[in-house]
Amino acid sequence: MAIFKAVVFDMDGTLLDNETLAKRFWRDASLEFGLSVSESFLDKMIGTSASFVRELYFSEFGQDCPYEEIRKRKMEIDFSYYRENGAPVKDGVVDVLEYLGISKKIPLALATSTERARTNLRLEVSGLAKYFDFTICGDEVLETKPNPEIYTRAFLALNVSPSDVLVVEDSSSGVEAGIRSGANVAWVKDVQEINSDLRASLWKELRTIRDIISCF
Repeated sequence: MAIFKAVVFDMDGTLLDNETLAKRFWRDASLEFGLSVSESFLDKMIGTSASFVRELYFSEFGQDCPYEEIRKRKMEIDFSYYRENGAPVKDGVVDVLEYLGISKKIPLALATSTERARTNLRLEVSGLAKYFDFTICGDEVLETKPNPEIYTRAFLALNVSPSDVLVVEDSSSGVEAGIRSGANVAWVKDVQEINSDLRASLWKELRTIRDIISCF
């Protein structure tokens, strides 16, 4: 049984089953501006920052690509969907958060590359906001994942040392950020694989997020 003083979760793809939704929103918004984006192009966005996605579009479609218009339209689609449909919480997530936060009294934080406005909406409509002692978003740090800043800021807020923290992630950039922060990282695969070097540095690879319960 592991002993951790805090657990920090990623959100999209880890707690929420929504990475395929995000790809669909980018694809639909891009098509409205006459651009067809491939699955491999969309996969590169997972767990990254707005600046990374911007450069990805410019690299693929040129500097005259209407990225800002595409992004604005994508955000409109995104907000509309979550307001109308709620957020798809992964099976077992509520059980894990109840067990860690309520039964075990372990401080919980959320560290997501998603900006604050969309994060707040997702947490509100999913009912998950109440479980977290601290949340930090991609637009609240200088550099987001794979830079470890977002995680080190969470550790400071919870007043814990990295070695005493379990980070739970699904994406390659998130796993890298967690490892670089000095924390113990559990990877729960969603839609993206991670490379062998990252895999070798994991604390644990989990089949489902519910498996975290057996680690405490």
